[in-house]
Amino acid sequence: MKNISVAAVVTLLSLVPCACSSSGTTEPASTEGADASADAAAAKDAATPSDASGTDAGGGGACNALVNGAPEATANTVKGPAPTATGGTIVDGTYFQTEFTVYDPAGTASAPSPSGLKITLAIKGDLMESIQTLPDGSTDTFAETFVTTGTALDRTLTCPKKTPDLKAVYSVAGSKLTIYETDPKSKLVAGSVFVKQ
Repeated sequence: MKNISVAAVVTLLSLVPCACSSSGTTEPASTEGADASADAAAAKDAATPSDASGTDAGGGGACNALVNGAPEATANTVKGPAPTATGGTIVDGTYFQTEFTVYDPAGTASAPSPSGLKITLAIKGDLMESIQTLPDGSTDTFAETFVTTGTALDRTLTCPKKTPDLKAVYSVAGSKLTIYETDPKSKLVAGSVFVKQ
C-alpha cells in the first residue's frame, strides 16, 4: 500500500473548507526516506501558495478573527468509494474538524497519521470562515460564501482573493457536517467531518 504524501493530503484537505489551492499535486506518493522531508516542505507550499495564502489579505492581514480551538483531526483511509452524500440544512455555528477520511477505490493510498491538521470553521448564513493549523504549525485563515443545491456545496473564496473553489458534496447528520471533495487529478475523495460546538 502506498502512503499518500503529506503534501497530497494537506492539499486535498485544505480545499475542503476553503479554496486554498488548486495548483498542488495530489497523486499518491511514497514518504519513505528523503522523500518525507521533501513532502513535508511541499505540504506547506502546496497548501499555501504565495498567491493564495490565507494570511495575505490585502496588506498581509488575516481573513477573519477566529481562534483555532479544534483538536488534531484523526486520519483514516477507506478502500472504496465515499458514501453517497445526503445534503441537509447547514446550521450556523462554530465547527471543529474531528476527522478526515481518504476514500480510495483502488486501495493504494493511506492517510498520514498523525494528521497534524486542526481546522475551526464558522458558518453564518451563506458565509464560511476558517482557520487552519497545518502539520508544520503554520496557520492560515480564509473566508468564502457558499450555496447548497441538493447535495452540492458550491463555494467561492472571498478572502484572500475571489476564486471559485472545487466542487463538493455534503451531508448533515445531527451535529455533524461532512464535506466530500474529489481531487480532479488523483480521483481520491477527502471526507472531512466537522462537529458543531
